[in-house]
Amino acid sequence: MSQLRVILLLLSFLFVFAASAGAETMTISYFERPPYYYTAKNGQPEGFLLNKVVEIMEQTGIEARFLSLTPNQILYVVRHAVSPHCSIGWFKNSQREEFAKFSRPIYQDKPVLLLIRKSGQDRIGKEHTLAAIFANHRLIFARNIHYSYGEYIDGLLREKEPESYLTVKGQANLIQVIAADDRKYILVSPEEATSLIKRAGYQQEDFALVPLADIPVGNNRYLMCSQSVSDELLERIDQAIERSRQ
Repeated sequence: MSQLRVILLLLSFLFVFAASAGAETMTISYFERPPYYYTAKNGQPEGFLLNKVVEIMEQTGIEARFLSLTPNQILYVVRHAVSPHCSIGWFKNSQREEFAKFSRPIYQDKPVLLLIRKSGQDRIGKEHTLAAIFANHRLIFARNIHYSYGEYIDGLLREKEPESYLTVKGQANLIQVIAADDRKYILVSPEEATSLIKRAGYQQEDFALVPLADIPVGNNRYLMCSQSVSDELLERIDQAIERSRQ
C-alpha cells in the first residue's frame, strides 16, 4: 500500500475514533516552513500562523489535530480525503479551486524578495524587477514545482518561462542549492528569510535580499480544504476568521 493511502486511512481512523467519542474534530496538515508552521524540537506543531489557526479552530469548537506532511502529500490528501481536512497557509489559484475549498484569508504576506548568494548579486543587473530577472539568462530560478507564488508571479512565470531549477524539496533545502551556485536564486517572504538561512546552517551575511519593484502587495494565505468539509463547517471557520481580526 502506498504511503499516501496509508495517510488517508490514518486520517479516516482519527475521524471515526473522535466521532465515536462524541468530539467534533478535523485534521489540519502543514508542511515544514518556519516561521509560519513547523515541528518544534519537542515534536509539537509550532509557528505564528499555525498558532493563529489553533485560535480560530478553538472559536469554532472543533478539535484540531495537526499533522506534518510534504506539499505533495498534502495536495493528494486534500484531493482524496473523505473526512474533513484542511491545510494551512496555501495560496488560492484557479487550478487548486478545481479540487479544493478555501476559507477566507487568514494572513497577508509582505511582498516577496529575491534571495541570492552575495557573490551572485552582480548578475542581477540594475533593473530590480522580477520581469527583468525572469528574462535574465545569467540567472536560474530555484523553486519547488508544487509551489504557487500567487497570481502575479505565477502569470509572469508562464509568460517569461525563466530558466529554472525544479525540485520537490522545500525552501530550506533550496538555500543549500543557491549557496552552492551563485547563478541560482529563490523568492522568499521577508517573514521567513532569516529563519530559512539559519535553519540551513548559513549566515545572513552570506546572502543578499533584493526588493523587487514590480511585486504587488503580499499574497493572501488561506486554509485549503477538502471537498469533505461541508459548506456549513467552512462558514463557521470563516466566521471565526473574521472574529479573529477584530
